[in-house]
Amino acid sequence: SRVMATPPCRISWVHQTTTRFPFDDHSVDVTGAFSVFTHIEHEDSYLYLKDAMRVIKPRGRFVFSCLPMNLKLAHDVFLGEATHDHKGRWRKVRNVTTSIELMTDIARLAGWNVLRWYAGDQPNIKLPDREEWHALGQSTCVLEAP
Repeated sequence: SRVMATPPCRISWVHQTTTRFPFDDHSVDVTGAFSVFTHIEHEDSYLYLKDAMRVIKPRGRFVFSCLPMNLKLAHDVFLGEATHDHKGRWRKVRNVTTSIELMTDIARLAGWNVLRWYAGDQPNIKLPDREEWHALGQSTCVLEAP
């Protein structure tokens, strides 16, 4: 395998604690949110995607992961959350399950085109220097700006 000393592009890792991106309008080619929508309400996912649309360049991409209820893992997470009352769920890190249909609708409402979903329980990931493919656990969606 070949290792590059410097990437052919600029990469920024941002620890974001709001639904507002700290970037200029139309200044980003690709961004993502892994396990972010698993811990926020659907309305906040919408606001997050709306602001991502603001910063992304035309035909730019957004990749996110979530826990749709068609995954067994999501059933386990949902049933675990249901053991707590409303206040108890919010006293700890919140785990939110969803559906592919709902997240697709939210993304479209925010202005995105949905390109593809990757099932979280299917081996879709090839790790460097490994022969076998792996499942992420959460499903992943690729969006494109118009």
